[in-house]
Amino acid sequence: MTEELVRDEFSRSRLLEFIKGLDLKGKPWKFKWNQHNPNSWRMKKTWRMWMSQTAEWMAARGATMPLCMKGGKPYGQRPFNGQDAHELFVSQHLGLDANGKRYKTASGEKGEMLR
Repeated sequence: MTEELVRDEFSRSRLLEFIKGLDLKGKPWKFKWNQHNPNSWRMKKTWRMWMSQTAEWMAARGATMPLCMKGGKPYGQRPFNGQDAHELFVSQHLGLDANGKRYKTASGEKGEMLR
């Protein structure tokens, strides 16, 4: 018996088209419909890995983060890191709320903002 893994709706529709044109010649086939959560730990780890590599690339080209006192007066700088890259890209692509805080990627706010 042959087993196929279908990961998403697009794959499922392509698979059904494929099956219609298939001459199975009496062979049994078993298919698993497997839904993946796009907000999985695997995706979060991948995102953080990308941000870490992006931060290394940016730091190698001179990107730094300012160190500021409470009043906002800068007194130095530190190397750009993966958390900085995460904050930068998420705020850039998901936007900021009325208070200047970035939308949280794990909250319903993201869905509202993306409409």
